[in-house]
Amino acid sequence: MIRLFGLAVVLLTWGFLTFQSISIINQNINGSKNKVETVQKPSGRPQRLYIPKLSRIAAISEGQIVDSRFVVSETGVSFWPSSAIPPNIGNSVIYGHNRANILGGLPKVGRGDLLYVVLDNGQYVVYQISETKRVRPSQVEILNPSDDARLTVYTCDGFKDRERFVIIGRLLKTSG
Repeated sequence: MIRLFGLAVVLLTWGFLTFQSISIINQNINGSKNKVETVQKPSGRPQRLYIPKLSRIAAISEGQIVDSRFVVSETGVSFWPSSAIPPNIGNSVIYGHNRANILGGLPKVGRGDLLYVVLDNGQYVVYQISETKRVRPSQVEILNPSDDARLTVYTCDGFKDRERFVIIGRLLKTSG
C-alpha cells in the first residue's frame, strides 16, 4: 500500500511538472516564431525535450558510453554530457530510440519547426529546425562541437536501423 502511494505521488508530481512546462511553453509560443530574442541565458541541466510537431514530451537522462557503445535510454532520450549545455554556444546533442513514445516519427519534423528543451530550473530553450538529414552510423561528425548555439537530435532510421535521422536546430530564444 505504501509503495502504491509513493508511486502515485511520483506520477502526480511528474505530471504536474510536465503540465507546468507545457503551459509555460504554450504561453510563449505565439509571436516569436521567426525572430531571435536576446534574453538572459538560463543555467540548468536539460530535463525534457518537447517536440510540438509530434505532440511529444520525452524525459532527458544523462548519456554515457559502456563498452564503446552509446547507452540509449529505454524510456526517454539521452543528453550527450560532453556536448554543450543548452543554450550555450556549441552543439547540444540529444539521442534516443526510434519508438512511438520516444523519437518515433522524427522524420515528420522539418525546417522551421520548433523544439523546446526544458531545464531543471524550470526555464526553457527554443530551437528552430534549420536542417534535417540521414547519415550512416559512422558519420559521427554530427557530434562535433560548433561555433553557434545549436541542438542536434538524432535517432536510428532506415532498414534495420542502418541510418541515423538527424535534425539540427538553431537557438531561437530562451526564457528568463
